[in-house]
Amino acid sequence: MSRTSLTQQLVDLRRQHTGETPSQVVPAVRAVTSALGDADREPLVDLLRGRPAAIPADLRHALFPDASTPAQRELEAGLMLAAANAGGPLALRPPVNVARPAHVFRAVELEKEPHHTLTLHLEEHALGPFLLGLLPGERDGEVIGLAGLRHRQHPRCVELSLLGTDAKVVLAGVSSRVWHAGVVFVEEWLALRGTTPRWLWQESPDRLTPAEQSVVDGQGRVQGPVELGSAVLRRAALWRSASWLTAWASQGLWLLEWPAGPARSEVVSSLLHPLFGLPGSFRHDETGQDTASLVDEESGSRLMLRTVERPEESPDAPTREWPEEFFRPWHRWAELTASAK
Repeated sequence: MSRTSLTQQLVDLRRQHTGETPSQVVPAVRAVTSALGDADREPLVDLLRGRPAAIPADLRHALFPDASTPAQRELEAGLMLAAANAGGPLALRPPVNVARPAHVFRAVELEKEPHHTLTLHLEEHALGPFLLGLLPGERDGEVIGLAGLRHRQHPRCVELSLLGTDAKVVLAGVSSRVWHAGVVFVEEWLALRGTTPRWLWQESPDRLTPAEQSVVDGQGRVQGPVELGSAVLRRAALWRSASWLTAWASQGLWLLEWPAGPARSEVVSSLLHPLFGLPGSFRHDETGQDTASLVDEESGSRLMLRTVERPEESPDAPTREWPEEFFRPWHRWAELTASAK
């Protein structure tokens, strides 16, 4: 297999998992394959030809880096949960159509030189619903959002980080105006539901508030195994053909559910891929009528995969079926982002 052919096959496989563009992937993969000796190329060629092959851990990480610190995994797991929960608000964007795709991520760009920072590329309307599950606030004595999440504005992007750690990701293409529109969306959405939280991220930009510190010291920012949530985030493009992806996490478990789109068997095969699949030692433990289970033999963490029926295709529902006030967050989003384009 020529070096060019090897590089292209690896690029295509990685893009299926991440949604990256060729220009984002090719330089990173080519830098690895061009430096391979024959001994390192052979297992890759065997793998791509469908033969069993043992891939060294450092080579696997070079071609598909996973989060390398507990804090980074925690941040990415929190982002994954917020993205999954954003599907509901996204489906209610006028004109309402519950069968319309409701995804937050267009692509997940893996770390590359010189900054080695994960970069998330969002769908056009996704920021406001995404921030609904992220912005830390206090409501009725409880912390909502992701405790300790803070942001730094750059000219063409926003950097999200966790206070007290080195964990960070970049939201590409989010200007200060777009960020403001996303925050206004969140405030309008919560106000319609009778909620006005204290925004801890505004009140204390440089340190954890006592309420956030209590969360960090107690139950933790994210429930469930954060290494699984992070790994799913980095492979979010596997579910692009589904209408949406919903996620729940609890002790030792993540559950992913989606309608139509990729078959469970396809997703299982991708997640168990020796090179681009989940990090760890996962096995396909059991399969029910509509559920598959992947178990990490080292940690015991479990990833449940379930498919549900897709809503029937129907014409967009006219907005007059809802009170005009119901769509106020989306109207404000459109108003504020129109001037940012």
